[in-house]
Formats: sequence, C-alpha cells, structure tokens
Amino acid sequence: MGAVIKIDETPAMRDLTDLQRRFVRAYLDTGGRNATRAAADAGYSGGSNACAVRGHELLHNEKVL
Repeated sequence: MGAVIKIDETPAMRDLTDLQRRFVRAYLDTGGRNATRAAADAGYSGGSNACAVRGHELLHNEKVL
C-alpha cells in the first residue's frame, strides 16, 4: 500500500492562509457539497449571505481548489 499523505503536509496547503486551510478542511467535511457552510465553519463572518459569497470566491480561487 502507498504512503498516506496528510492534506496539511502538501505544498499547496502550506501556501494558503490559515482561514483558507480551514475552509478546505470544512469543505471536504461537507463532502464537497456546501461552500457556504464550509466558509462559516472555517471562521469567515458576516452571516449566511456573506459566507455564500466567500465560499463561492474560494471555490473559484485557483490557489484554494
């Protein structure tokens, strides 16, 4: 069996901000189905509309996903 690589140990994850890393982890926890919830769980603030916008932006940020 191959080596297991922890997501936080990848070069791409190390290049992200702490909030961006938390978003990626939270997004994966939702099964890749809820960017709004992932943004809120990651610590982005401003209510559900703001988190929806932030989640959308993060999903379209080539550094993040």
